[in-house]
Amino acid sequence: MLLAPLRTNHPLFAKATATLDRLSRGRLVLGLAPGGREDDYNASGVEFDQRGKLFDALLERAVRQWQDDGGIGPHPATGGGPPLLFGGFTERALRRMTTYGRGWIGGAQGVANFRTILPRVRQAWRDAGKAGAPRLVATAHFSLGPDAQQRLHSRLANYYTSGTYTSESIEAGLSTPDEVAREVAAYAEAGCDELILFPHGGGQEQVDLLADAVGL
Repeated sequence: MLLAPLRTNHPLFAKATATLDRLSRGRLVLGLAPGGREDDYNASGVEFDQRGKLFDALLERAVRQWQDDGGIGPHPATGGGPPLLFGGFTERALRRMTTYGRGWIGGAQGVANFRTILPRVRQAWRDAGKAGAPRLVATAHFSLGPDAQQRLHSRLANYYTSGTYTSESIEAGLSTPDEVAREVAAYAEAGCDELILFPHGGGQEQVDLLADAVGL
């Protein structure tokens, strides 16, 4: 998953992702979104207010290069380029998904938020005359073990700094095995094809704790 507008060297982005797609033998899936943190753009010397235009320009160039025999770098293993998933729920975000994408990826604000947005995603897909159904991916934050809730809260508050997104992310965070199991089941029931769980705090034991919580 990448903040696409920060990749301002469009030919190099297309070359690098095509290379990674070949190295992975076609297993690369790219999640792309403009992001909402102005400090990321300030630190990168990129105009925050221009991120939508930069995003569209990147997509146009990358797709053209993946399909063009005269482009720099290798051909991607996947015909036409790796599958793209798009975040966001504005009209422009959904247009990018239906124009270039294979599906949609939701933010980590909980399964209720995921369910609320899905009808718009599916309707946009149908309105664009796309075949089949969009791939639906969700994300969630978790931390398990001693002091899990405190670690989850402090890390999310430090990363997102402030605002509604911060409070919603903290509220939706999972800090007990029962919460993880319930959320995984709820996302599956909602129609989610893949749930990506981000660990916060601890170490590699978080993988084992997560596996135990979901019965793997």
